[in-house]
Amino acid sequence: MWETDRRGRARQIRGLPDAAQAAMNRRRETQAKAAATRQRAAAAANAPRIERAVDSLIIIRGDYVAPEHPMWREALPNALLPCPLVELRPMLLDAHHAMDPHRQRQWLHALETMCLVLRYCGSVDRGTPPGERGIPLPLDRPPAPAHVPDLAPMDPDDDAALEGL
Repeated sequence: MWETDRRGRARQIRGLPDAAQAAMNRRRETQAKAAATRQRAAAAANAPRIERAVDSLIIIRGDYVAPEHPMWREALPNALLPCPLVELRPMLLDAHHAMDPHRQRQWLHALETMCLVLRYCGSVDRGTPPGERGIPLPLDRPPAPAHVPDLAPMDPDDDAALEGL
């Protein structure tokens, strides 16, 4: 929006006229309400699956301790980590209510993946931090030594040649 000053020069006015600003505020409020509604609906839809995943984790490994890790810290910002999963169950069942729908799906996927890993491998250790070399993965085995065929007995000429070295 532009206006002219006392000397007749045009200058830009930052901001909107009152009516336009009120319309923008109403539009933003409507969008915020719609986002909150989507978040509540997604939380209600994901709640049974998250509860099943948390209960499965506790059944699979009741002594599992939630580590001080960014994934856990983001979901449980007020929890004292590390902490046994059994003690965190009520917080885990409510944690997704504060997340947006996309983050809720990511959290659910992380919990279900942990269930699978614990069920089949027994550990969800994420390994060493990037840049540090730890225990090699089972797939990082050293190459097998090459098969060397048995050599024929050496000739007397070969023996004499080797003695000269």
